[in-house]
Amino acid sequence: MMEARMGKIMADKGAPETFKLSIQQVMDCSAQNQGCDGGYPYLVEKFGEEYHLLDDACRPYKEDSPT
Repeated sequence: MMEARMGKIMADKGAPETFKLSIQQVMDCSAQNQGCDGGYPYLVEKFGEEYHLLDDACRPYKEDSPT
């Protein structure tokens, strides 16, 4: 949902490219949100407001390997 909202804002400003937010950044860094194992969307938005969310190209998703 945040990607869609940000995409609309950027398109209204004339930005030619779309972007995808990094899921991996939130999974790695948001210890306040269920110990970095996902969590509540509100807390992801709060994390993004406080620390800024990266583009997926900066920190792409890495699938955990089975142990």
